Amino acid sequence: SKLFKRNKFSYIVEIGCGYGSKLLEIPRSINDLKKINLVGLDISKNGLDIANFFAEKYDYSLETYIFNFREEKIKKFSFQDSLLLSNYSLHYHKEFSVQNILDFIHAGVIAGIHFEPCSKLISKFCDYNYAQICEKYIYNNDYTSNISDAFYKAEDLEIINLTVSKRICGNRFLPGTYIIWEKND
Repeated sequence: SKLFKRNKFSYIVEIGCGYGSKLLEIPRSINDLKKINLVGLDISKNGLDIANFFAEKYDYSLETYIFNFREEKIKKFSFQDSLLLSNYSLHYHKEFSVQNILDFIHAGVIAGIHFEPCSKLISKFCDYNYAQICEKYIYNNDYTSNISDAFYKAEDLEIINLTVSKRICGNRFLPGTYIIWEKND
């Protein structure tokens, strides 16, 4: 809600939206956003079909696109003044970097909320043995391990303002961290 108070978003875009459970919940829970443009990006056509079904049921404006974040660049899209969401999606990118954040900004993203596994943060905030198991799980599944590095570097380069939760959430071997950022003006 703090981001919505500071920014006027034209779009809310979710990478890896699946069937839209998180993306479609935002206008359901924040009344002022009933008519905001929603964009769902996902690799699964079936998931996008379900998201479209529910968007139509709730009378939301939803555009959906088949999108493989590992192979495609988001900068091919143009969603001016958008909020970007991800929930366990960025870690599929082989090497997430500052360039990905610049690509987000090039596509019109002015802020982002991400819930992602960040192996380097797990070791800072969790029990050593648990962190080691989680890091091995991330490595063995070929997930990127440098998500937080990219965001911290973008902050150091004064591209974004960054807030990273010091609390690890989730369960099993792939816990996540909340990452919230806004583009610097």
